[in-house]
Amino acid sequence: MQTKKPKPATRPPLNKRGRPRKHQAQGDDHPTRDALIRAALALLETLHPEDITLDKILVASGVSKGSLYHQFSELDALIDEALLLDFSRGVQADIAAIAHLTAQAQSKIELAQGLRVVTRISQDPALKHRRLRRASLILRAQRDRVLSQKLIALQNTLTQALSRLIEAGQNKRWIKQSFSPRAAATLIQAYSLGRLIGQIEGNELPPSEWNAMINTIIEQGMMGLPGGTLIDDQAS
Repeated sequence: MQTKKPKPATRPPLNKRGRPRKHQAQGDDHPTRDALIRAALALLETLHPEDITLDKILVASGVSKGSLYHQFSELDALIDEALLLDFSRGVQADIAAIAHLTAQAQSKIELAQGLRVVTRISQDPALKHRRLRRASLILRAQRDRVLSQKLIALQNTLTQALSRLIEAGQNKRWIKQSFSPRAAATLIQAYSLGRLIGQIEGNELPPSEWNAMINTIIEQGMMGLPGGTLIDDQAS
């Protein structure tokens, strides 16, 4: 009777360079990993993802090349992780702001006034680079199945949170019952990303026109307020 040979220990799949494949890096909590992600986030504030080089990351982080490849299979994996974290932080901030508004507002008018403030802040032309990073993340996810799955999970978190807030507004009769909460949540995200179209260099749409359009969609379309209920403000 032959005895079965013990199975060899499984190892993470390797790429052509003998390193773990993309997104098969070490655990998430590690000082070196954190330093690399912080450096990537700092560089993304002023550079497009495609313009970030290995040397720039190493200089900004103070981490050696070997240590970087110990944490990430390649530079793109690090940038993907930084873009996801950047998006995640933006998601959490947006959810917190709207949740606070919904909880504090005492009337439909108060909610509409608060949402104007959120619109003015979230649609600020100065946030163009943040929108570009999100667009870049979406494009990169189309080429990477694992990154796509992570982005879908994060996107679902945002959509579900916004849907719950819209449902809460509907329960108070502040938002029309005829609107699908999920569709409305998707629309909110779509116009935020779509602001990029109005920011094409040399042909920028004035913030007052863009924000006025959003206010009309929210107040008259979603909330059913008559036009002119709130005093128009050029800053909004």
